[in-house]
Amino acid sequence: LQMKGFVELGFRVPRLMRHYKDYGFEKSWGFDIAPLSLAITNHLGYDARKYDFDKCEEDLELADADLIVSYHMLEHISDPLPAIKKIYESMKYDSYLHVEIPIEPGFPRVEFAHMFPFEPRDMLEMLRAAGFVVLMGSNQTHTGVSDIERYTAYKGSYTLKFL
Repeated sequence: LQMKGFVELGFRVPRLMRHYKDYGFEKSWGFDIAPLSLAITNHLGYDARKYDFDKCEEDLELADADLIVSYHMLEHISDPLPAIKKIYESMKYDSYLHVEIPIEPGFPRVEFAHMFPFEPRDMLEMLRAAGFVVLMGSNQTHTGVSDIERYTAYKGSYTLKFL
């Protein structure tokens, strides 16, 4: 499997963009809304692009990406399902999304700017509703850290093959 394009959705610093570029991806870029993150990342020579995932009005340039990641970004959106659908629609066939969110049931944690209170399996159902094939899910994390869920999702058809 040769992956060439990497995208991070909701970066704050270009650490992962640098990592994937350094380890063989031809292109890496990211999307964020924060002007300071965009300015610093572009100043450091990385490809940082503005996108408002609350509105999802513009085109989302994911067609050249093989791997898209979103770590602790979707809880900052009032309604993540339209954003997940936009991500799916913008991805090319045969590409992957890896996503991680905190599980914070009941009410938004506005003190952390968390606008959506994810319940267990909410993300799984949203990924499926958007059209993704969910390949893997986990809620394992470090001791002393809040509950999380992470999923690897795929845009395409997927058949398990056994030897």
